[in-house]
Amino acid sequence: MSNRTQLEKIGSLQRLRVLEFIKQSDGTTVSEVAKKFRLSYMGAQGHVRILEKGGLISAKLRKEKVGRPERVFRPSAKGHEIFDDEPMMHLHRTLEAVASIYGANGPEKVLYGLFQNLQDEYKSKAKASDNAGRVQNFVKIRDKEGTMPKLQKDRSGKSFTLTEFHPPFSSLEISYPAVGRFEQELFNKVLRMPVRRTVVDEGNSRTVIYQIGESAK
Repeated sequence: MSNRTQLEKIGSLQRLRVLEFIKQSDGTTVSEVAKKFRLSYMGAQGHVRILEKGGLISAKLRKEKVGRPERVFRPSAKGHEIFDDEPMMHLHRTLEAVASIYGANGPEKVLYGLFQNLQDEYKSKAKASDNAGRVQNFVKIRDKEGTMPKLQKDRSGKSFTLTEFHPPFSSLEISYPAVGRFEQELFNKVLRMPVRRTVVDEGNSRTVIYQIGESAK
């Protein structure tokens, strides 16, 4: 979905950014929203209340080691829909048409070709002389594509953990499991390192975690 369409549904650019921030977390408090966006507590609470009232986020209590449990917020199913990708919906329909014309194996062949093209494109854009440079360039590409990536590097600099909170092919993978294999192969080829891919299904959404480098062996 385009940023303009997302903004029309939310009604405020800053609230859209707040929703994106909440989506990229395991549960976010009002205080964390305030700190992230340099807002007063009341200002952050106002955005959170509007998102909650609109059914875009929901709250649960998180136990703390000290003190009372805190209310933390996660996107609801409706909130995740804000980020649904219209081109991906069209791809679903296209693959269904391919299956009806060419049989059950048709969609997988189309997807294989799609990932081969993506692989060539990523290779040309993510070029770097070292592993860390390739990973960082690749993450920048994925960020521009709206996958909401978060990259962590271990102390040795030889292993990376990439979490994508809005993976582009998560809905497609439900219908076509080969997508997971194709995407892992793409990461292997582009980054030229071992990659282990794990899907975390949280009911309303899917998160994909990639262990890259020595930690993936």
